Amino acid sequence: MKHRLSRWLGVVAMAGMMTAQATAAAPRVMVENRGVGGHSSVNGLGRFQRDVEATPPQHLILYFGINDALNSGKLVSVETFRANLQQMIDRARACGVRTIVLTTPNPIVPEYLAERHPKHPQKADLNAHLATFDQAVRDLAKKNKLPFVDLARALAPFGSVDGKKSLLRNAANSRSRDGVHLTAEGYRVMAGLYASVLKPLVKPGDRVVCLGDSITYGAAMKGAGTTHGQTYPAWLSHFLNSADGLRIKNGSLELAFRSPEQGGGLLSAVGANGHEFLNGGGDGSLWRIHLRRIPEIDPNAAPTTAKLSLDPERADGGTRMDDGSEGDDLIVLSAAEAQAQCSVSRGADSLTLVWKGMDVGGAKGVLDVSVTVRLKPGDEFARFRAGFSNRSKTHTVLYLVAPLVQGVGPTDGDFEADRLAIPCYTGRLIRNPIRKGLLGKDRRFQPNRSGHSMQFDAYYHKGDGLYLGCFDSEQYVKRYLLETDRKQSLSWAVVHVPDNVRRVPQEWEVPYDTVLRTFRGDWYDAAKIYRRWALGQSWTKQGPLLSRADTPQWFKEIDEWLLWGFHKSGRERLYADKVQALYKGLNVGMHAGGWGKNGQSQSETPDHFPLRDTDKAFLQDAKSHNYAIMGYIQGVCWDVESPSFKALNGVDHTVRTFEGKRLVWDFSASKLHACVCAIASPGPVWEKALGDTVEKMAKAGFRAAYLDSNNHAGTYLNFNPNYGEERGGGRAYIANNRRMVRAIKERARKIDPEFCFTAESFWEGNMAELDAFVACNTTNQYLEGARVSAIPLAQSVYHDYTILYSAWVGKPDLEQPGARGYIAKFGQAFLWGVKAGWNQPTLVNEYKNYEIAYEATRRRYAAGRVAGPYLTYGTMMRPPVLSGENPPVAFTWYRGWSSRGYDITQPAVQATWWKSPDRAFALVLYNIDDAAHTVEARVELPVKYYATTPKTLYAPEGTDPAVTMKADGRNAVWIRCTVPPRSPLVIEILKRRSR
Repeated sequence: MKHRLSRWLGVVAMAGMMTAQATAAAPRVMVENRGVGGHSSVNGLGRFQRDVEATPPQHLILYFGINDALNSGKLVSVETFRANLQQMIDRARACGVRTIVLTTPNPIVPEYLAERHPKHPQKADLNAHLATFDQAVRDLAKKNKLPFVDLARALAPFGSVDGKKSLLRNAANSRSRDGVHLTAEGYRVMAGLYASVLKPLVKPGDRVVCLGDSITYGAAMKGAGTTHGQTYPAWLSHFLNSADGLRIKNGSLELAFRSPEQGGGLLSAVGANGHEFLNGGGDGSLWRIHLRRIPEIDPNAAPTTAKLSLDPERADGGTRMDDGSEGDDLIVLSAAEAQAQCSVSRGADSLTLVWKGMDVGGAKGVLDVSVTVRLKPGDEFARFRAGFSNRSKTHTVLYLVAPLVQGVGPTDGDFEADRLAIPCYTGRLIRNPIRKGLLGKDRRFQPNRSGHSMQFDAYYHKGDGLYLGCFDSEQYVKRYLLETDRKQSLSWAVVHVPDNVRRVPQEWEVPYDTVLRTFRGDWYDAAKIYRRWALGQSWTKQGPLLSRADTPQWFKEIDEWLLWGFHKSGRERLYADKVQALYKGLNVGMHAGGWGKNGQSQSETPDHFPLRDTDKAFLQDAKSHNYAIMGYIQGVCWDVESPSFKALNGVDHTVRTFEGKRLVWDFSASKLHACVCAIASPGPVWEKALGDTVEKMAKAGFRAAYLDSNNHAGTYLNFNPNYGEERGGGRAYIANNRRMVRAIKERARKIDPEFCFTAESFWEGNMAELDAFVACNTTNQYLEGARVSAIPLAQSVYHDYTILYSAWVGKPDLEQPGARGYIAKFGQAFLWGVKAGWNQPTLVNEYKNYEIAYEATRRRYAAGRVAGPYLTYGTMMRPPVLSGENPPVAFTWYRGWSSRGYDITQPAVQATWWKSPDRAFALVLYNIDDAAHTVEARVELPVKYYATTPKTLYAPEGTDPAVTMKADGRNAVWIRCTVPPRSPLVIEILKRRSR
């Protein structure tokens, strides 16, 4: 590895060395397209206040004349044209515009114009008439001492105006009898003329407004009306910002980069349809590096402890990425400020930027960094790899942040139209993420802390999307960085953690691709992009849930996982006649905690045996009612006072921090737990301690184990010399944890061949090892109404490959007016195919509004039974478009079981659209309101199929949904129905192949 990287850097260096200064990269020059088709100088004056004076730019390009001279509906005299332009010049100067550029009208094909304007008074010689307007521009430029572009003269060398080589669109070069507008190459030449005038005059951060007609607008070009694509403002933006040659493109994507001396950061990211995703912002860096001073650790001294923090802002062990290490313990370097020898090299489909010889602390020239981007023909993804060589003897690279994609934001100024979809838990949609912030603050998400449950994020604006993610098949340790400047743009990056942390000298290359691509659509389209990659990975190797053999059928068919612990007194509540009537005919299980010799979840974990007599009675009662028991047990916490910790010398087998401290989760202040737990390394010793308990659970009659925190507490950077040779990052922790769960499952299944495992929160990496995921956190955090809402991002990717269950519903949800929180949370879970879970007998038989909860639950169970082929085994399709009588419903969304929550509104009726494995389709609706509502749902159908008459699979007794259907084009239908109050409605549409 060392020789390969050094040799590669040496070859690149031959491309040419330059020394960068320690100055920040210049801000981007912003170019704005203010062209409107058909406008004359009269129209230009009419919108001058809005487009220029309201926010005066530093530079203004005026282009009018074609419509004034030639458009029969816009004709003005040359004197009026001259006066209008003079008025614009005077007003521009008065409001502080520094540079005003005038332009002579481009040449035309007079025959084409005469055909379109047969009554033009100068039809006999349109060229001569246009020449008078040309001269007016020349005169104004001379009179006002302004720069001007002679477009007519510049285009003349390209041949006859109606010839194939002409830069005007004509029958010979574009099969268009246009004769006025330019070709794509014509707009590029035009922009080059403006750039030659402006480059000596513009300063970093300046604005250039291009005011004009359809020539400025870019009629018939990609990106028309914008500053991207093939318009002249788009080319002008490129010429004023991009270093020559630092571009890479194919038919799907075009990227432009700053020079490495200026940070190497992305200047432009343009999709196939010409949409530009970057509007500036950031310091221009393509990378950042965090180095930590290597601590001196006495191998003979007993390690001290560090408290665990579950804040997703923090790295493992409570060490923040931007932590408060004093002095030079922490060094953060960025490409924009680096003093380095810089070079650039090109491959056939790649671009490599290199920074060599950077100082670290007092060590001179000991750090090299490289970033390569590849964009092959036909590949929709730009693929980035980064690497470094660190020869410091005192500092190690802890984080490599690359590529750092800065400046993502709207180019039209409409921040309210921005959307950011992130896989926080099972999905969050953030509206206006730049101006309103990302979940309240900048975020550094950990993958399997459920802050980032999959390997992608998606930004989109009015249907144009930027997909940002990884293709990491081995699940290496990493972080995902999301930041905003609160004004203009957001930044995104993958934070890579080397697998040789605390080792120097240190060389490393990222072993997986960081990817970027554009797309059309929204979060659902981004999910489908990811699904195409994800279904080929190891965690989906067991196949779809319907045929997945390693998950027992009894577990797949559970209708409800009740939350009712061993410790709860009064089991008569659970077995009351009314409650039993509710569950009659269902496959019911109990997610139960509070069992074992101490009746606590953490104390002496994992040593819960021997069982108390009350525990044995609970298990026997459950068995007699045919209730499967899923027992709670901690998957990572090892009580330091437990017998197994002492017997197995657990102090040597727990996670250690960068400083060599044992990582502990301190519950000592808890009245319930009152213990201190170490975070266990997932190796053979913890496997034995945890596995011994799980094996005893299987023997005692438990049917499943819930490994709390195993999937949610984080990917720990483990610097225990007994585990991974103090590597810190890499894939060792995740790989060892997966191997450990597989081994424990094998032990349990020797006793009960159908024993199952679940863990808290969804994270894709453990799908092959776990039979289900507790999705309670989807209904717990970051739901702030109009700003942040939950979306079924994970379900859109993986629903037919795994099981999610439970909603976090508590007493405050139930006891608000109409029990709306209870209805809404369970309704959302139902719509998304999340199996019922964590409902409690007291919620349907005791507290205020329990009657509402009871009836709503009864209806939900009945609907779930008939909709099983869809909601258990089906694929989630694009969400329906709902219209009709669908008012907003206001209520409080409480966090967990607490009385803290958000006041939000949701549509009364919500819906999802599903495809079953046998290619039937179902529309699933849920009305959270206490009144019936009639809605229409537009759903998309596959090509080559047609819909049969819809069939109501479920509607509450005594209600008539009045279902009707009508076609909407070839591949969609509208389904009209009346959804009863506080109820689901399931409508099936069988599909038949068209002839």
